[in-house]
Parts: sequence; C-alpha cells; structure tokens
Amino acid sequence: MPFFRPGRHADRISAPLLAQLATGDRVSPAWIQRRLLSRAPHVEFRNMPTGHFDSFSGEWFERTAVTDIDFFRRTLATK
Repeated sequence: MPFFRPGRHADRISAPLLAQLATGDRVSPAWIQRRLLSRAPHVEFRNMPTGHFDSFSGEWFERTAVTDIDFFRRTLATK
C-alpha cells in the first residue's frame, strides 16, 4: 500500500467525482485527499466528521449513501 497513489492521476478523471472526506481520518487524512483530488476537473467535496471506517455501517453509512444517491442522480444518471 505505501506505493499506491491513485491521486497522482486525478487530473485524468473526466467523469464527475464525489469525494466524501472523513475529517477525522487517520489512515488517509482528508487534507491529503483534498489536495490530490482537487486536480480532478469535476470534483465535488463533502466533509464528514468521522474516521476512516465510520461510514461503512450504521448512521454514517446511511448519511453517505443518501449523498451518493443524490450525486448519482444529479451527475451520472441518463436522462
């Protein structure tokens, strides 16, 4: 994992991108994610006051899922 750096190529992402950043993330800090992903041409950021794994279940899973669905409807769904 130390050499896995997907953000290096963020400027090549042509599709709309939603980045839900966990501001309490100690595994992959939000400030690093924001810095790297801000190079993507169509990125939308959402901050969550959570840790890295908090949105995988429970209340924060539900909240992020609602945000995901809204994003998909606005940007990716065919009309």
